[in-house]
Amino acid sequence: MMRIKWLFLLSIPLFLTACNKSQQTHNHDQGIFNMIFVQPIDKLLHALGHLYGENYGLAIITIVLIIRVLLLPFMVLQVKNMHMMREKTEVVQPQIDTLKENVKLAKTQEAKTRSK
Repeated sequence: MMRIKWLFLLSIPLFLTACNKSQQTHNHDQGIFNMIFVQPIDKLLHALGHLYGENYGLAIITIVLIIRVLLLPFMVLQVKNMHMMREKTEVVQPQIDTLKENVKLAKTQEAKTRSK
């Protein structure tokens, strides 16, 4: 029984490698996402890689820094909104706490509904 299991497990890669023998055609129309985002970043990566003497690590770091600088205004806006929401929550929190306390102290469902 154990031999059959091992034989089966060892034969799986053999079957999986021969699953698809069809010739794949390359479709150059790969969609708008590919055309707008992937291809320009790919070209930029190769251009920077050649500029840095085939050092694609530096090219990737440069692209990441460029993207971070482009997204910086959105990140600053997000932080401002977060601080504004925190200040609003601090102002309203005492009222929320009193409402929660009233709901806890209410004994009947009708009283709980009224305290909300």
